[in-house]
Amino acid sequence: MEKHETPALQALAQGLRRIAAHTRAETVRQETVAVAVALCGAERGYWVGPDDACDAGTPVASIVGHVRRTRECVCVEATGCFAVGNGAGVPGVVVLEQVRTAETALLDILAT
Repeated sequence: MEKHETPALQALAQGLRRIAAHTRAETVRQETVAVAVALCGAERGYWVGPDDACDAGTPVASIVGHVRRTRECVCVEATGCFAVGNGAGVPGVVVLEQVRTAETALLDILAT
């Protein structure tokens, strides 16, 4: 790694290598959430699959719905959310709670 890379970029690169090393979908999802939590200093993160519903009317449900429609990386107050998937669909959304640092550019990279 180059000396001018930030710790966040180094963490992202290391996380992407861990993700790429796995073939099981569940492990890839877990690693993706773990990398996102580390990048943003979140207290907790979880995966919301395409068939998973959030409690209607909650702020998280609204954010997840928006992210599923637009594929934008969203950070509202202390909640971060981004879609993971290819152009054909959104197989999942990562939700981060109690985010300390909104690393949206790095989350966009992780999402792809």
